[in-house]
Amino acid sequence: MKNRKRLLAVLLAAIMMITLNVFNAAPAMAQYMDNFSGQYTIKNVETGLMLNVFATSSTIQSKSPVKVCSNDGSAEQRFTIVSAGNQKVRLMSYLNTKYCIDIYGNANAITSGAKVQVWAPSDSGTNLWYLDYIPGDNNYVIRSGIKDKANLALTAAGTITRSDVVVKNYSASDKKQRWIISPAPAAPVSGTSGPANWKLPWKSSKQAKFVGGYGKSDSGAWSSHFTTRYGSSFNHNLSLKRSLALDFASTESNFEILAPTSGTVTRGSDPSGYGNYVVLKTDDGYEVWFGHLKSISISNGRINAGTPIGMMGSTGNSSGQHLHIDIRNALPNIASGSDYTPITNLFGKSVRTWAYSSNAWYSGGF
Repeated sequence: MKNRKRLLAVLLAAIMMITLNVFNAAPAMAQYMDNFSGQYTIKNVETGLMLNVFATSSTIQSKSPVKVCSNDGSAEQRFTIVSAGNQKVRLMSYLNTKYCIDIYGNANAITSGAKVQVWAPSDSGTNLWYLDYIPGDNNYVIRSGIKDKANLALTAAGTITRSDVVVKNYSASDKKQRWIISPAPAAPVSGTSGPANWKLPWKSSKQAKFVGGYGKSDSGAWSSHFTTRYGSSFNHNLSLKRSLALDFASTESNFEILAPTSGTVTRGSDPSGYGNYVVLKTDDGYEVWFGHLKSISISNGRINAGTPIGMMGSTGNSSGQHLHIDIRNALPNIASGSDYTPITNLFGKSVRTWAYSSNAWYSGGF
């Protein structure tokens, strides 16, 4: 009888161990898709935040970190999925196609919690992934191609933006390890409306340095992502809830400023603030202020994209030659009661990218 009870206990323990291992085992790939084409977004199941290559300069570079952010439709949140053979893929950045998502560190020493970055494709295997499809949940576990049970995951719970993306040991109950891979919406076509498609307002033969400004944070609170080097806080007052304010500088004399898009302009002067300024009410519903101009070269009325509006200067509340651009939504936001709606993408770059690209030089768009 004792032997029978002992045998029964051993059998029950074995069944429990098998059940636990099955529950926590990496899911079998129920469906491997080797016909990915186009661009994709990758959204975390638990937080709803988007996988995002965090540009720390004017564009994505080697070792740029991979984090999650709110969905803003920017190119940093788009990926192409390239087959690497043997049911493995590389997740290539769409913004800079030279780089793909990669596990930081030695390929032979990957541990749970290792951070994820972008790196050029290599033979080390740290940038290879399996896409394990979970049919019932219609989402994926993104599993390392060289390290068993090392899955793409978040370090923080809830809806914390800019949370680091790491690899973790598989847990079936951890929704921070689950991802929804979806075809990205079509990218805007050049010439369509919206601040993302406006051109930088000077000629392509000239360069200006981005030196600061203010924007709206991912968390939704008005806060400074930047620092400004010219003038006082008067021209960057966050209490006014302006959508976005950027400063560009150049020491070149007679640096001509052009209209980034079409609309109707009004010229003005504010000696204690904006100095000589032009207000452009764009055809796509925004109000753009160009401040501190040395001179103004247009009259009030209709203008087209690329029309010269004045010369960069240092009039008004300014301590050096620069262009202050202040973008506001000209239509009331009924839901919030505010006259201004935050902009998430400007001149083809997300606000996040502008926020972390101070001192970068930019050629104009015309």
